[in-house]
Amino acid sequence: MSCRVCAQYASQAPKEPMLSHDIPDRPWSLVSQDILMWEGKWHLVTKCHYSDWVEIDILPNTLIATVPGLSNQ
Repeated sequence: MSCRVCAQYASQAPKEPMLSHDIPDRPWSLVSQDILMWEGKWHLVTKCHYSDWVEIDILPNTLIATVPGLSNQ
């Protein structure tokens, strides 16, 4: 590590355990989503934990009204 403070305290930082979830019994019953910026554009990444299908949508912005599944339409 190049940061002296990071190197000093790195061994004291607790490691988080891996969290697992129950295996879903049908498609789209358990999904995860994340918003990220890639190549200057906002993307919504959605994953179905039953099939491991990943869907990536480009978002015009991150306002709640424009993110699929979050707006109250």
